[in-house]
Amino acid sequence: MNILLIENEQFLAENLCQYLKKSTNLTIEYVTSAQRACQLVSQRRFDLVISDLWLDDARSNAWLLQLGELCPGQNVIIISSHPIPQQISSSDKLNIVDYFEKPFDMKEVSLTINRWIAENR
Repeated sequence: MNILLIENEQFLAENLCQYLKKSTNLTIEYVTSAQRACQLVSQRRFDLVISDLWLDDARSNAWLLQLGELCPGQNVIIISSHPIPQQISSSDKLNIVDYFEKPFDMKEVSLTINRWIAENR
């Protein structure tokens, strides 16, 4: 399984990526911008995307809808300090697996990923 982590806070992105690699034994890479995330999703398929709603290079949180346009049905776990906007939660292009409010427990994210993998094998 391939997982893409999208988080503009470099420290959080690096630490969450390292933790998840160790706790899930999956292929995980991270990016820190909406532009790079959309570029990667347009080039290849990710089984799961873990993403913040607000990124420094995006004018709004609607950039996440672009991922749904590029890859309809994309599985997404949202990590954010903001609630999920209605336009994103009701999008038929994204499959929102779960939501974690910052600050969150990395172990809970890992457990959710492992549970999601078990359910989708």
